[in-house]
Amino acid sequence: MMTYSVPMGYESLKTVLLHTDPNLRFKIAQRVPKICLTEKTVPLKIRSLSLREFMTTVNNTSYKLGVYRHFHTNKMPMSIKRENDWGGVSHDLDQYGFEIPNSSTPILGGDVSFKRRNATKQQRVTEDRMQRLVFSLKNYEDVLAKINQLESEGKTVEDFLAGLMTEDEQNIKI
Repeated sequence: MMTYSVPMGYESLKTVLLHTDPNLRFKIAQRVPKICLTEKTVPLKIRSLSLREFMTTVNNTSYKLGVYRHFHTNKMPMSIKRENDWGGVSHDLDQYGFEIPNSSTPILGGDVSFKRRNATKQQRVTEDRMQRLVFSLKNYEDVLAKINQLESEGKTVEDFLAGLMTEDEQNIKI
């Protein structure tokens, strides 16, 4: 026996959508693009709505916006894997993986701002972290250069640490 399906009419579809849970409607519209225009014309019946900076909650169902970081190598740091498993981080990142403060995102016409009041403090914290990381990187470069120098001279790190050091060498933290 063969069954035939008859497409639902426009008015019938509007009626069905009107009485469908908003979260189910979001899923249907996402999976069936042909009904998107109709879905947008029908009002949503929302009992509760919460809008936050990176999360929207409709009738006790939450939608989180997160940045998922993808690595092109097999070795992903555990902290980043954990963040990805939890839906990503709730801030934007620059090309080096540093947090971009929300205060640097322009607000355009029609936008609604959910920025935190402490955006300036967050930017300062991010800049301080960047300075600490640059300092650490410089220290690691100095240590690596010293180790390479010692190896070229046929010495070990232990020999270096046991011997007399110049003032600059004493400032290198191995």
